[in-house]
Amino acid sequence: MEGKSLQLLIVVGVLICIFIGCCCNFAIVTATTDEKHTADMAIIDLSSDGDAKIQHPVTLNPRNQSTAIDLFGRSSNAVVKDHEGSLIKSYLKENLREVDIDSSGILSATLYYNTSDLTKKYGREWIFSLLSPMRVSLILPVDSQISSWGPQNPLIITQDQKRNIIAFDPGNTTVKYAIIEQPPTKDEAIISIDSAQVVIQETKDKNPLIILNDAERTLQQAIAAKDKKQYQKAIELGTFAKALLSNVTKEYDIAQSEIMKADLLVTENITDGSAEVYKALLTNAKDEFTNGNYTKSKEYVQELFKKYESASLEPGEKSLWINNGVNLLLILSLIIGGSVALMMYYFNKRKSLSIFKITKGNGMAQKKSQHPPTTKDQNNDNNVNPNTTDKDHKLSLKDSVSSDIALADSHNQYNKKDNAINTVPLLDAIEKTIRERPHLKPEDKQVLRFLAEKEGTVFESEIRKKFILPKTTLWRLVKRLEREDLVEVQKAGTQNLIKLRCDHLNDEQSG
Repeated sequence: MEGKSLQLLIVVGVLICIFIGCCCNFAIVTATTDEKHTADMAIIDLSSDGDAKIQHPVTLNPRNQSTAIDLFGRSSNAVVKDHEGSLIKSYLKENLREVDIDSSGILSATLYYNTSDLTKKYGREWIFSLLSPMRVSLILPVDSQISSWGPQNPLIITQDQKRNIIAFDPGNTTVKYAIIEQPPTKDEAIISIDSAQVVIQETKDKNPLIILNDAERTLQQAIAAKDKKQYQKAIELGTFAKALLSNVTKEYDIAQSEIMKADLLVTENITDGSAEVYKALLTNAKDEFTNGNYTKSKEYVQELFKKYESASLEPGEKSLWINNGVNLLLILSLIIGGSVALMMYYFNKRKSLSIFKITKGNGMAQKKSQHPPTTKDQNNDNNVNPNTTDKDHKLSLKDSVSSDIALADSHNQYNKKDNAINTVPLLDAIEKTIRERPHLKPEDKQVLRFLAEKEGTVFESEIRKKFILPKTTLWRLVKRLEREDLVEVQKAGTQNLIKLRCDHLNDEQSG
């Protein structure tokens, strides 16, 4: 009997162990399935312009088809790689703050992206701020000096190649720092000048007839600045010489191509008495081209093409064009006339309604006069001029309407005046701003001058085309100028419109 009881206890114990094991396995599988991803740390490398380069290792659940991971800030260049450095398919969402990774069968990955949302500049001081769910290793720019940090103290501070490296636990991470700016060196000035000399010489070898007076003159000014140990000025002038060279080369190529087309047109298609007019324009274009005035040369050629197109129209085409113009004028006249008639109808209706109300009031007064007036009626009658006629009422109404129209016109003129752009000498304001901000990069200053030349507003594509800048580099440049409160970015359809902050420049200029 005791043996059977012992066997029963053993069987029950085995069954209990199997049940507990199954429950634990189910819990583990359920936890693994529900878990999306984990992250222990992130490395944030700050550059001198406030841009943050982030490496963000994550552990993924290979059972999930896709995994969404939040970024520390907005980014337009996020990529994901596996442990071997191969790209993993990922999608950056529209808000630019989240990445969707195809995580099926992948255990670990690393996110790489840049963002400028983590830093803000106040004068010469930078502030880094992040509410991090994981441990962070923060690498500050070269020659940076820490002034303070937030409520959370760092775990460790080390230095490597003049860069401070600070580790923080998860939580609110804030660091204030300043970059000790080093003055430009003679070697940097020489590099800028040599680069401009090489590009100018290559352009002259390729186009022996091209005239580069402005670029060569600017290059000589850069060399003179270097000899006077004005290395920052030398670097800026060297960069400006290359920009001038790029513009002149572009104008040279366009003008040369247009002259060849015009020459062929005059030689083969124009044989009548008007050929002399076209030949004179072509001669002027070639003379300006020889003297290096490529823009003026192009204008002469365009004038030639316009004359030819106008003269080439058949009589029927000319009459058709005239008829279309007449039809357009007729339509415009009908629209204007209809608008005027509608306005007159509206004002006449207002006058008729007012006269009707006045007449009705007089009628009521006449009815009341048949009964003995009360004291209140007598008091009211004393306020009415008995000599007032309907004609007087009409004239009074006309004066009131005219007064309303005049007041509206005055208000519109005031609004136009109030909304007018306050034009200021932008070039002078920009130069003053550049002198007051020596920390601006040479390319930042050139873009500011270009904006001033374009009356303060250009498309982002114009800047990229003029200075031959990659999209990422231009994006960082615009972000730097935004942080300096010098420009603002507005959407114009599918393009970005870059505008000078004229209110800020006005304040600086008045100061």
